[in-house]
Amino acid sequence: MISKNREALLGILAISIITTSFVVTPIGAQESDMLPGAPRLQSPLKYRVINTTTPTLTWTQEDPHNVIQRNAVHIEYSDGVAYESLFDATISFTVPDGYLMDGVRYSWAVAAINDAGEVWSQTWWFTVDVHGETDNGKKMTNVAIIVDKSVALDTEANLNQYIEDVNSTYNFKITQYNSTWTDCTHLRAFIQNLYNNCRIDGAILVGNLPYALWEFFPGDIGPLPFYYEDMDGTFEDRDSNGVFDHYT
Repeated sequence: MISKNREALLGILAISIITTSFVVTPIGAQESDMLPGAPRLQSPLKYRVINTTTPTLTWTQEDPHNVIQRNAVHIEYSDGVAYESLFDATISFTVPDGYLMDGVRYSWAVAAINDAGEVWSQTWWFTVDVHGETDNGKKMTNVAIIVDKSVALDTEANLNQYIEDVNSTYNFKITQYNSTWTDCTHLRAFIQNLYNNCRIDGAILVGNLPYALWEFFPGDIGPLPFYYEDMDGTFEDRDSNGVFDHYT
């Protein structure tokens, strides 16, 4: 037979075990006293390259108690805050024109806010490349294959296979150019045009193409690959012997 005191003790233990699985809300607590859940960022996806300075940022927000009143967006770059804004609760926001710059990497986060406080999302990053081509949000590496016209036919099959293999395996866009260039200055001007207007990231030269020479010391002359690598430098032949000897 169980004593009354023991029954009472067991009753207290039973109540304790049952009630520990419930969240006890203080009497008089209001939904506005509850912090909102953290937003979950959706797009632009983390580390993506985008081709606009006015992206639409999107996120999801679980709000079963309807406690979120406002959202905030905060965007930074290496020099500090690029843009921030506070607005009524939503799940997307388009950055106005004039705040983001081409060629810059940004971090961004979103806050859910109510009278009880604010909760921030994770921080994601994106890079703006207005003129770059993208493939599913990732910047494509733009490469030119420059082919001496005299070997174009003989190399066609192999080059086509190479281009197909690279484009299907990597995030590359390869464009082939076949022509004849009379000298190295003519060829460099052609590459500079691709660099400035087509935004190539690199070039592959195929065939018997003209090349520049550099005079390292008097009488010491050799090829100068750097001539096709530096698109902004100035090369001079000060003694007019057909060999570059000065660079700025």
